Amino acid sequence: MFEDVISWENLNALVLREFPALLRDDLIEKIGGFEWEPGPYTIFGTMFNQHIRETVRREVDEQSKIGAFLERMAESGVVNIEELLQLEVLPTLVEDQGTLDAYWPYLGTHTRRLISLIAPRVAPSIVLPT
Repeated sequence: MFEDVISWENLNALVLREFPALLRDDLIEKIGGFEWEPGPYTIFGTMFNQHIRETVRREVDEQSKIGAFLERMAESGVVNIEELLQLEVLPTLVEDQGTLDAYWPYLGTHTRRLISLIAPRVAPSIVLPT
């Protein structure tokens, strides 16, 4: 299966295509609709993070898919995407120990490395699984 290369320019389109659950009316309303062309910080900070929270400990297949997408983002080599992960998305995974523990098995080495960089700063009480 061919996977599109992730870039800053196509990031929103890719995440919305790969996670159609994000296109729920309540999430679209939460960001004020698509008429104003929301950027990645809005899509990920509001819609994707909500999806991460809702999927914890309920949908293993979806957790695996989220983990794989985060790893693709982490290995993209695009500075803006790495910053988005560190500032907006990965802090959601370390909001509590249970969330991190639920997702950890599905995270790749690049994503885990970024989490190890941000966790001491944003969630000092979190213990990284081994």
